[in-house]
Amino acid sequence: MKHALEITPNRQAHLLGVARRAAELGAEHGMDDERSQQDLFLLGYLHDVGYEFSDEQADHEEIGGLMLKKNGYRFWREVYHHGNPDAAYASELLDILNAADMQTSAAGERCSFDSRLADIARRYGEESPQYEKAKHLICSLIAKGF
Repeated sequence: MKHALEITPNRQAHLLGVARRAAELGAEHGMDDERSQQDLFLLGYLHDVGYEFSDEQADHEEIGGLMLKKNGYRFWREVYHHGNPDAAYASELLDILNAADMQTSAAGERCSFDSRLADIARRYGEESPQYEKAKHLICSLIAKGF
């Protein structure tokens, strides 16, 4: 079961950083009870699980979301649609997940939207679909108050 992409140690650090940031953002948005904090942490930690089973970077969201759906995870839609600024699905948890992802570096450190976008440009190029999606997503999140 070897794929071109996988969950690397750097990706693991990113997952943990997103999990912690999602819980922080949830608390800032009134989701500060223990259940919500645990749900948000787990959502952040699972959001990139599809990398382990994907050959293409652009497929990891759907692969991860469908895998979680098959296993009964109730927030599979947020995983499936994360990172997509044009998703037909919307939820407060999806916004929190996207903001946490865009405020966590590839190495798992907290960062600004600008520095995350600069890193995406450095890794993929400013003309890349990854950069355009991230830029659009960040603009949408800023408009929503993140």
